[in-house]
Amino acid sequence: MLSLFEGYLLIFVALFAVNIGLFLGNFKTNNLKAIIVAVLSGILLIGVNSISGYFKDSLSFLAGNFGYLFIVAAAVLFVLTWIFLKKENNLKEVTLITAVLFYISILCIDAHIDGFSVFNSLLLTLFLVIIMFVVYQLSKLLFYAKREYSLIVGEFMILESILIFILGLTYWSVKELDYSMFSAYLILTPTYKLVYVIILMIFILIVGLYYNDKQLKKR
Repeated sequence: MLSLFEGYLLIFVALFAVNIGLFLGNFKTNNLKAIIVAVLSGILLIGVNSISGYFKDSLSFLAGNFGYLFIVAAAVLFVLTWIFLKKENNLKEVTLITAVLFYISILCIDAHIDGFSVFNSLLLTLFLVIIMFVVYQLSKLLFYAKREYSLIVGEFMILESILIFILGLTYWSVKELDYSMFSAYLILTPTYKLVYVIILMIFILIVGLYYNDKQLKKR
């Protein structure tokens, strides 16, 4: 069963991968460059996972204050969304700051996970690379939508900031739960619920884009 911090880590990696995948679509880059960016992002994630143990002591004060970290991250992401929608020519700066924000958050979360193995790190990296590249491919369909692509990306970022804000508000309640009581009902575990929500969102997005593409081809 995933621990609370492992669940948060999985959620942040998924959100980050979707975010950068959508940004890559806005850059209108080719498949090769998208793969290179995804792989480099994965390698950087491995690096963050590797050095997180060295920050365990210095970040120990965050154990009871992760809610504030999530709330601040949500606020910064919301401001980045506003900048992105107001001035789209700042896309490179917004992408870079978003990546830094997520890697710092991942580092802080990762530092509070005990016994995070190399195998888990590789699986997480593969998870990141696959989601990022798949979302980039799906982003090509979004340009056929009636709404501007930047607005669609902005809407996702707003929903993303709201989700992280909710994680921050509920952190203190969730961390006090006795997870042993959920051992026989893994699907009911709060951590798993959050993971299932992310998976369901991605599934609905894929089905919606596929249906939209079919409708456009009929026209």
